[in-house]
Amino acid sequence: MQTVEHTITLHSAEALHGKMPGEFGAVLARVADLAREAVRMRFEGVSSRRGRRPDWLPKAADIRFCDHEGNGDGVTRLFYEAPRLRDTAPDTLWQRGMFGAETPDAAPRKDDTPLDLLADTMFSVRRSDADSRFFDEAMLKDIRGLHKAFGRVFERADLHGNRVAKEQPAIADATTIQNARKLGQSTPRPRKVQLLGKLDMVRHSTSMFGLVVQGAEVACILDHGDIEALSPLLGSKILVQGNAVFRPSGRVLRIEVDHFERGEGKATLFEKLPQPLAQKLDRRRLQVEQGPRSGINAIFGTWPGDETEEEFLAAISEPQE
Repeated sequence: MQTVEHTITLHSAEALHGKMPGEFGAVLARVADLAREAVRMRFEGVSSRRGRRPDWLPKAADIRFCDHEGNGDGVTRLFYEAPRLRDTAPDTLWQRGMFGAETPDAAPRKDDTPLDLLADTMFSVRRSDADSRFFDEAMLKDIRGLHKAFGRVFERADLHGNRVAKEQPAIADATTIQNARKLGQSTPRPRKVQLLGKLDMVRHSTSMFGLVVQGAEVACILDHGDIEALSPLLGSKILVQGNAVFRPSGRVLRIEVDHFERGEGKATLFEKLPQPLAQKLDRRRLQVEQGPRSGINAIFGTWPGDETEEEFLAAISEPQE
C-alpha cells in the first residue's frame, strides 16, 4: 500500500531548534483524533458515536508521524504519511450515499487521505460555513480544544500535502478556534422528531439510510434496531422517530433514529423537514458592560417622583387603611 506525504508546519514566537515543548505531544494527539473524526464524519455523517468503533475505521484513519525538523526560525515541520482511502476504506463505503446527494463535492474522493478530509473541515470552519456537512457539534468542540495543544508556544499550524497545496494550506490558529466556538454556539439543540419519507437507500456497513422528504434526502443513522430489517422497505414510505441534529445554519444534518415503522396511513404532517425549536442562548451576550450612565448606574440614587425624601418617608410610614 502506497502512502502520501503531508506536512504540518507549526509556527512559534520563539525558535525551538528542534527541541519540542510539552505541548508537542498534545499537538500529535489532536491531529490523530481530528483526522479520525474527519473520516468518520464523511463516511458516517457523525464524528463520534457511542459504542464500539467500526472495524474499518482504524485502518482508514491510520496516519503516521514520521519526523520533525526545526531550523531555529520559529518554524517546526512535522512530517506525516497517510494512506489513500481507496486502499483502506471498504468497498461498501463507496456506494452511492448521503454525502453526495445535495453537494457532490461533499463526497470523499478515492485518492484522498484522512488528512485531506481534515483539511476540508479546517477550511470549512475557517470560513465559518454554517451549512457545512464536514463537522458536527462534537467535532467543533474538539477543534476549540486546539488552544490547549498550542498552549504558550505554538501560535499556528498549517497543513498541506496531496491535494492541499502548500501555497493554500489549511490553517489552525486563533481565528479558526474562535470560528469553531461561534459555530458551536449558533448550532441549534437537537430535538425529538417524527419524520415520514420514502426510504431511498440503506448502507449496512455504517447503519445509515437515506430518507427522501420534500424532495431532499435526509441522512439517518439507526442507533437502535436491525438495519437489515430496512432492506425490504426500500422505495416505501417509513416513519422514523429519533433526534434531529442540526447544522449551525439550522438545516438538518442527520436524524439519529431510535425506532422506525411502515409509513402507510401515517399523518402527512410528519412529512416535513425538521426545523429547530429555538437557537441556543449565549449567556455571554447578556453580559453588557455598564458605564457611569448605563445599567443600574442610570437609576441608582434617583427617584422619579417630585416628593422630597422626608415626604416619601412620611408617606410609607403612614398606616394603610
